[in-house]
Amino acid sequence: MTDATRPQPATIDLGGIDRSHPGGESTLHLVGTTVAETATAVTGVHHLGGVAARTLDRARRAVLGTSTSPGVTVASADGVTTVDLDLVVEYPHPVVAVVEETRRQVIRAASQLSSEPVEVNITVTDVHGPFDTDPVEVLDDAVASVSAATTAATDSVKETAGKAADVARDAAGRAQEAAGRASDAALDAAGRAAAATQEAAGRASEATQDAAGRASDATREATDRVTDTVGALVDTARDKAADASDAHADVVDAAAAKTADATDSARSRTADVADRAADTLDDAANRAGDAAEVAADKAGDAAEVAADKADHAADRAADAADDAADAAHDASDAAHDAATAADRAASDS
Repeated sequence: MTDATRPQPATIDLGGIDRSHPGGESTLHLVGTTVAETATAVTGVHHLGGVAARTLDRARRAVLGTSTSPGVTVASADGVTTVDLDLVVEYPHPVVAVVEETRRQVIRAASQLSSEPVEVNITVTDVHGPFDTDPVEVLDDAVASVSAATTAATDSVKETAGKAADVARDAAGRAQEAAGRASDAALDAAGRAAAATQEAAGRASEATQDAAGRASDATREATDRVTDTVGALVDTARDKAADASDAHADVVDAAAAKTADATDSARSRTADVADRAADTLDDAANRAGDAAEVAADKAGDAAEVAADKADHAADRAADAADDAADAAHDASDAAHDAATAADRAASDS
């Protein structure tokens, strides 16, 4: 391909450029901005500045929201405005033609803004071919990958944390419900034990009263019999006393013996009734104690069931927390891999 058939740089008309600029903005800054826009628009210029300058410019734009002009330096000294340009030429445009056209266009644009003579120095840092990759774009892709990985990791951690919170709340609810059931069971068992104890005490009291009544009746009956026997013996003794004094003595002795036997019999029957009443009372007390032990066992079983459910719920909450930690670790690994890829891209450039 000859120079006659190569694409030639196009001339840019800057006649309509606005010379006014905001207050506080220096003329050199305005010249630098205009020079960057003019040079970038020249056919055959791929971009201005090297990798480091462009990377710093993108970082400044991302952090501060403002942009500089990478690859452009403007200075004024000894009455001359000097413009230094670093640019990359697009293949297959001729480098010399692109440089000369860029110099011409930049001098024309800067001269419209500066009252001083303009001098332009151009340095070609590289030629961009059709199969070349832009390191800055690779770095942007790496940054985008890191951002996407960080966002995905954050979402995953939030989701896992939400699930863990749900599991914990569910476990707490179940534990509370189990504790309520255990409390109800314990109260019910205690109520039943109290009722059984009260019922056993009532029965024992009734048995004691019945036994005491029976003993009292037996005592009265024995006393009445003794009284009747003594009265009959006395009457008999009186009737026979007139007949013989010796017979009277025998009758008195016999009456005394019968009286003693009747008294012993009454005492023996009273003691038997009292023993049966004591046995009945002991049996009632034993039944009340057995009922209390059964109630205590039921309350203990209910408490153990509640404790097991609470432990299970705590284990589920701990597993959910471990899942959240694993997700955060995976996100950190993804971010680290993306940062490594960015470093490799920067080092390859």
